[in-house]
Amino acid sequence: MQAAACGHPFRKKCWKGYVGTTINDGPGCLVLRCPDPSCHAAVGHDMINSLVSNESKEKYSRYLLRTFVESNHKIKCCPALGYENAIDFEVGSESYNVCAEDAHSDQVDLEE
Repeated sequence: MQAAACGHPFRKKCWKGYVGTTINDGPGCLVLRCPDPSCHAAVGHDMINSLVSNESKEKYSRYLLRTFVESNHKIKCCPALGYENAIDFEVGSESYNVCAEDAHSDQVDLEE
């Protein structure tokens, strides 16, 4: 048995199926809630990562990255590279920071 912060216990196998299916259904998994119909408690990232495959973890991370980029007005996705890379413009710096999923950044000078 395993429970989210709310304490509603479900079998680990049920949690794995619930979380895995929700991730496969799309970005709605970012607001994953306890499967108890009367509960609205969020399921934490640590619990999600402990229950799913590496492939599902990567998919979940891409949804998080995409949501972060879309909600930040200073960051835009690079259209040539999709959501794996983004451009962060720092006003007055005359440079863009190109951010990759692996958290490494390269700085690109605007004059190049």
